[in-house]
Amino acid sequence: DGSDSHCSIDALSKNQTDNMVDTDTQTASLTSYVRITEAVHNWAIENNSQYWDRQIQDYGQIHFTENDRKSWYIRYPFNPPYAVQSASQKENHQRRKMVDLKEEERDDESIFSTINLLHSVSHAIVPMKTVSRESAKHLIELLRDKWELPPPELIISVTGGARSFNLSQQSRTALQKGLVAAAVTADAWVFTGGTHAGVMKDVGEAFEKWTYKTTSVDKTHTRVPVIAIASWYYTANYRQLIQQRSQKLNTNSTPISTFGTVADHEKLYRCCAPQKTSISYPLDPNHTHFILLDDNCGASDDKWKQYGFPVRADLTIQLRAEIEQEARYSSRYRQNYKIPIIQILIEGGPSSLLTVVEAVTHETPVIVIEGTGRAANFIAKAYNALYHNQKTYVPSTNNNPNLERLIKEANGEIITNSNESCFRDMITSEKGFFLINTFLLCPDDSEFKLGDAILEALFRAASMPRHEASDAHVQKLKLAMAWNKFDLAVSDMFIEDNKILWTDTQMDSALLHAIQHGSVQFVELLVEQGASFDRLRRLIDINDLYKKKTGLPLLNQKIAQDDINKQKMYYTQYLNAEALKTIDSFQGTKAPHRSNIDIYGTIENPVEQATNLNGLVIFNGDDAIRQSGNVTQVSIAFSDSLNPSVTIDMLHDLVLYVLSPTSVANSFQLIHIQKIYECDCKYHQSKSIFHLYDFNVYVEQGQYLAVGFPKNSRSPSYLDGQGLSYTLDIDAANKLYSTNASIEFKRNIRRVAISFQLVPVSEFIRDIFLWSIFADSFNLSICLCSHSPNAMIAALLASKINKTAAKLANDKELARKYLAKKTEFDVHAAQIIDKCFLQDENFALQLLTTRSHLYFGYSSLKLAEETNNRLFLATRCVQAYADRLWYGHIDNSVKRGTVADILVSNA
Repeated sequence: DGSDSHCSIDALSKNQTDNMVDTDTQTASLTSYVRITEAVHNWAIENNSQYWDRQIQDYGQIHFTENDRKSWYIRYPFNPPYAVQSASQKENHQRRKMVDLKEEERDDESIFSTINLLHSVSHAIVPMKTVSRESAKHLIELLRDKWELPPPELIISVTGGARSFNLSQQSRTALQKGLVAAAVTADAWVFTGGTHAGVMKDVGEAFEKWTYKTTSVDKTHTRVPVIAIASWYYTANYRQLIQQRSQKLNTNSTPISTFGTVADHEKLYRCCAPQKTSISYPLDPNHTHFILLDDNCGASDDKWKQYGFPVRADLTIQLRAEIEQEARYSSRYRQNYKIPIIQILIEGGPSSLLTVVEAVTHETPVIVIEGTGRAANFIAKAYNALYHNQKTYVPSTNNNPNLERLIKEANGEIITNSNESCFRDMITSEKGFFLINTFLLCPDDSEFKLGDAILEALFRAASMPRHEASDAHVQKLKLAMAWNKFDLAVSDMFIEDNKILWTDTQMDSALLHAIQHGSVQFVELLVEQGASFDRLRRLIDINDLYKKKTGLPLLNQKIAQDDINKQKMYYTQYLNAEALKTIDSFQGTKAPHRSNIDIYGTIENPVEQATNLNGLVIFNGDDAIRQSGNVTQVSIAFSDSLNPSVTIDMLHDLVLYVLSPTSVANSFQLIHIQKIYECDCKYHQSKSIFHLYDFNVYVEQGQYLAVGFPKNSRSPSYLDGQGLSYTLDIDAANKLYSTNASIEFKRNIRRVAISFQLVPVSEFIRDIFLWSIFADSFNLSICLCSHSPNAMIAALLASKINKTAAKLANDKELARKYLAKKTEFDVHAAQIIDKCFLQDENFALQLLTTRSHLYFGYSSLKLAEETNNRLFLATRCVQAYADRLWYGHIDNSVKRGTVADILVSNA
């Protein structure tokens, strides 16, 4: 039978296709495994060559026999702290401040790192000896760069009972589903203790069982990273994970790429059932990554007990907290953004109490799940005994009798000598009041939503009073985006009283966050409130956006996955030569024509006299920006200094300040700051020219560009002749940044020998719009198209791109999806030209053939013809154009058929 033959052939073809897909998947998986293993191998070699006391030997993949799952692991040595001791608030503040000043230098590219370090931090408890923050940074480098985990939008730290705990199946299921839904919604990393017992086991099971059942995420979605931080010697059967290498790792070790089999770094791990009296626990097979911390105390009990902890796993508590805190620091897109973090306590014992104390010490909000037992119930009762329905924090002067009674009742089971003092300090502190949140477990409640509780706790933490300038409103908005709570943003963050809190930089940062997450409603809201697409070029290099792995198909998809210049690949395959020229110009590979350069100020004919202008922010009064653009070069003529400690050969990094004038005379608002480096400077005699290669100093029309000279740098010269300049103490300018306040500059009657070059730029929204199309973010691209200066050509260009994508797609269903998107943009373009034609026929006809400089010289008619866009070609405007083209200006009252029918009749 012919139909049976066709069915057989189709089935055979489908099987062959499925086998090819499986083979490709296996090949990609093996390639990824080799790449990651080699990266970790080289990372370990580099570590071992630098730190003799932190040698890394055991790492690779754990192959769990229980469920045949594989997870990455590393055994990481560290020096544990001693048990915590109580200290006064003042002592703790000073000690933490000194630790921060010595160890934390997060923002090397900003002059404000020093200012940020001076922010007040008043912790209630401090360890006698703290773990090195360097270890935490090192391990986060492993997670992000070597294990290739995508950056999170939320960090969830789960702690609680390490053994089995009494909780009904209904309550357990409700918790699991709530945790998974929150983690998937917010693109979270989840940290736990990683053992196959108690709370950690439940967390692992939750992400194995509920990830695809409680959300709309399909199984092609990347798994939520569930990261275990556990004690090496507290792990049952840890010897199974020791790598049997013939020699220690050194710089001459064999590269991973030459290894013969995948099994070289893979270790089988057989779980054993934990015993009630066990002093070690097996690893949970449903975690994705394991950081096994080796306390350097060996297998015996003699050494580790000297640190004063009752349980060996407690030695890792502080380093775990540091790792979780370090994971918060994101430097994507030229921003130093602190990722929100939440800790969830479920049941737990004395060790969990210490973990909560450490979390609050680091200003991490904690959700205590009341009703799960032991430590969770104790903390919830203690908190309610102290504060009940209290809305504001009032320091406790005397011992609270209810708290004392609860502590006495919990003595031995929850309260021990190692945690009592620090728990008292924590629960009675201002941080304890704002950061501890109780959440009653009610599985029968249909409104049970752990995600909402997390959001509420993060909002409350952001509202905690701080001595430094707060960006709580920015944090709240980004949290609202993560949870898609648009109504909350409108009702709380942009009411009249709060609008004055927003600076342009904060507004633009939030806009970038919304674009990155495809939050169309928030994009519209922020643009309405004053955020600028053009100013985003200060915050982001467009190439950073293209690093997203998914997107429209490319001819060489394998190269595209890792190519740092993916934008150029897309422009080459989808657009024209004019589009490629814009990339070369933007990236500095092609110098702009001199006619396109706008020059401000001069360094010619400086006055030869010593000046004392170092330590000041300076600009000339007649250098208001004439046309918005990017600063590409800054030139300065230096003088001899009146300061004897500054010599002629001294040159330092400088700082550029973008200023906006206000309605008050001589008063300016500080909009943006960018450091420029001595290494980018060409120095000739007394003249220095700084080249800004990354083009991220964007200045708008009417603003000013000022230069800040540190106090120990050389001083610029004055110019001969009359003129005005403005100066301000550099420390005063730095303190002003990140606020909406304006400040008065001192007016001087002499100009300064400072010059800069500016290249006018096209609207940045074009580049973001094209990225959104190539990233296959349809709703965002529709939104950005509507904000484009030429929405009609933007829509037609999007149509062209989606048609090309359909041709390049290997999958028929995917090709149909791209063609459906093409049709959406066709309809959008046709509606625009129809509206124009109804309002002004002659203007609409001119639009058809007008070439857009912004969109690479394309005209709307040319794009429609290229893509055989029937919807657009059939519009009344195109018909009228075709009539004029063929018949000239013959009497329009004469009825005749139009040639548009001919143009679109045969495709």
